[in-house]
Amino acid sequence: MNILNFKKKIFSIFLAFMFFMLQLTANSQVSIGGANFGNSFARGTLTKTMTGKSLSRIAFVGSVGGAALDSVLKLGHGVKAETLSIYYKPGKPDGKRLTLKLDNNSYPMEIYDWQLIPIAKYSDSKYNSCVSLFGPETTEKEYHIVYHKAFTDTLLGLRLLQADILLMDMTKFWDLPKNTTTGRYYLAEEGGETAPKLTLEIISAASDLSKLKQQYSDKFQSWVLTDQDTNVILNKNPKNSLYFSGKPYYHFWKAKKPNPNKLYGHAEMLYKNGDPQIKHYFKSIYYAKNNKQKQQISERLFKYTYDKMDKKGEFVYIANELIDKFKAKMHYVETVNPAVYKAVKNTMHYSALFRYVKQNNPSNWRAFKNSINNVTVENIITPTSWKKKSKKAQN
Repeated sequence: MNILNFKKKIFSIFLAFMFFMLQLTANSQVSIGGANFGNSFARGTLTKTMTGKSLSRIAFVGSVGGAALDSVLKLGHGVKAETLSIYYKPGKPDGKRLTLKLDNNSYPMEIYDWQLIPIAKYSDSKYNSCVSLFGPETTEKEYHIVYHKAFTDTLLGLRLLQADILLMDMTKFWDLPKNTTTGRYYLAEEGGETAPKLTLEIISAASDLSKLKQQYSDKFQSWVLTDQDTNVILNKNPKNSLYFSGKPYYHFWKAKKPNPNKLYGHAEMLYKNGDPQIKHYFKSIYYAKNNKQKQQISERLFKYTYDKMDKKGEFVYIANELIDKFKAKMHYVETVNPAVYKAVKNTMHYSALFRYVKQNNPSNWRAFKNSINNVTVENIITPTSWKKKSKKAQN
């Protein structure tokens, strides 16, 4: 074999290897506690916004089986300032690059870029849902996982996904995600994350939470991890350093079956109240040319009426007693998986801070955004699919 042909062969082998590696990196290689996640579905973007009544509406909870955060920071006792500003200082070590300034007093904030950058981009968006298992392609056999654009293909996106599914199987999800090819954990080692180890404390906390879930198993079908109606407060301790208070919680809910008679009664009420769309539907049904056309218009009428009733929370049962009991045991969630819980709390606290700055100091917010515009974080392919265990809804 002459030198030229030998070089060509080596080059073709190199190209084949590179193509193989590209195929590997283009697909999620994530396993958590032995549960494998894939990329069978399209990489959709989660564009849902939680508002005041969203958690009582099927239209929202039925499409965000995951996490959504909407808090805006409040200043606590001893924290007084005419102006609150934030600054990113790239010359400092990772984890110490964010500085918060109250008037002329500066305070370093400990948060690493792998969380800081995605959270800032998330906070700048009009959409506040983080992750959902209920993507548009979800089937009876498989979840379609979708993420807010800021969390797609990030380690924080993986942590937020796990925060949602944690309650589905704590015997597995106390563990952290691994790369199925290398067997190595996905860790933020610069932030002090280490490989988890199963302990008696984890087993005990997971057992306690599982028993509580089982006790109320007929009262819920799913949940949303959220901070709605929770105060995120910036406080100052006696040592003159700042800290956040406020915890996320799981909002448990169950769908109510719509009553056809009640739906029709509500449609009649809307008609009597002069709702123009309902009047149009009734008129169209009256003048319909055949039964098929009547059926089609009737379906649109009931869909319109259903949406109207859904906005009033008519079709969601909220398991308030279970929610309150779980709130009191969120420290057990932290015990089961401290890395995941810390990531959620940081997302909640810093998104509340960033929204506060965006609302109250817009010029500083624009300058802050510009300062992080070219900062990148490690690209970790987030999964888009996960096969369901059974037909029974778990989340």
